[in-house]
This record gives sequence, structure tokens and C-alpha cells, in this order.
Amino acid sequence: MKRYILSGIIGGLFFATSYCLLNLDIGVSVIITLISFVSCIFLFKDKYNLDDLGIANDSEYRKDLAESLDDLKTLKNMVNQISDSKISKNVSNITKITDKIFKVLIKNPQKIASASKFMNYYLPITIKILERFDEMENQNLTSDAALELLDRIRGLIINIEIAFENQLNNLYNDEVIDTSAEIKVFETMLKSDGLLGNHIDYKKDGGDK
Repeated sequence: MKRYILSGIIGGLFFATSYCLLNLDIGVSVIITLISFVSCIFLFKDKYNLDDLGIANDSEYRKDLAESLDDLKTLKNMVNQISDSKISKNVSNITKITDKIFKVLIKNPQKIASASKFMNYYLPITIKILERFDEMENQNLTSDAALELLDRIRGLIINIEIAFENQLNNLYNDEVIDTSAEIKVFETMLKSDGLLGNHIDYKKDGGDK
């Protein structure tokens, strides 16, 4: 909304200049005003919008996010359902990582495109596998095939925890790069202004400066 108001003000200034000061024809002045208005809208365009993310509209984005947050609630409930203490701990860690991922997506919706597969496939399949594991575990199955499948799922859950952690790290990669660049510029400015002497020391591994 702000960019439309600002664009309207600038368009009005163009109209006043062309029509009142330059005495141009009113039709020409209107055309100039419209061109300036539309140009300013694009100039002041937000950093991103939902169309750029491959999402049809805001409601669709909110729907996908709401469904994924429901999946997160289901995942949290699985922690107490699973009797295997080791797997329950893994699932607890997965829920914490997933919660962090969604906090990033809520704060930075422009990242939703890079996490769409996580939201629409990885997370739902993880829940489905855990539900199957819980069901089989409660049945106390003893066949070789069942025991082998349970062991495979145990190994898979460990890998899922690692994969979800990597997904979280990937979402932060841009921030890490941007922040590193900002730090470098800041340090250079501090040095050039003589505020830090000739070098900057950091504490490493708990050591003294």
C-alpha cells in the first residue's frame, strides 16, 4: 500500500510539473503522469512477492503453511507415542529442528520455494513412516521381515534427523554469507577510522585475546 501512495504522490508531482510549469497539453501531462506512476510502482516493488515464489496467491501460501504446521503438531505427538526411547529421542530432536525451520519460513516467506519439497513430501512421509513404526511396535511382531523393517526404520529416523538439520542450515546459508560480508565491511571501517588499531583479535576456543 505504501508504494502505491508514494507512487501517486510522485505521479502528481510529474503532472504538476508538466501541466502547470511546462504548460504541456493536458493529455500529454496525463500520459506522463501514468508512466511515472506505473514506473514508481515497479521501482518500489517489495523484495519479493508470492507470485515470484511459484505460489498462486497469498491464500494458497497460507494454506500450505497451515497444513505443514498441523503436520508438525502430529510429529510432536509422536514423541510420546513411540515406546522405543532412542527413537523417541530422535523424533524429539526432529520436531525441534522442524519447529526452527518453520520459524524461518514464517519470518522469511521468500524461502518457501526452497523448502517446498520439505513441507510437501519429506515431513508428511516422515510422519507416515513413524506411524507405521509405532503400529508395528505395538503389535509386538516377531517375524524376521517385521524385525528387519523396524531396524531399517530406526536407521532411517537417524538419517532423517541429519537431513532435517541440513535443511535448516541450507535456509540460513544466505544469511551467513550476507552477515559475513557485513562484518568484513564493518571491520574495515573501524580500522580505517583508527578505532581498533592495526588489527582485530578474537577469542578462540575459550582463549584470551
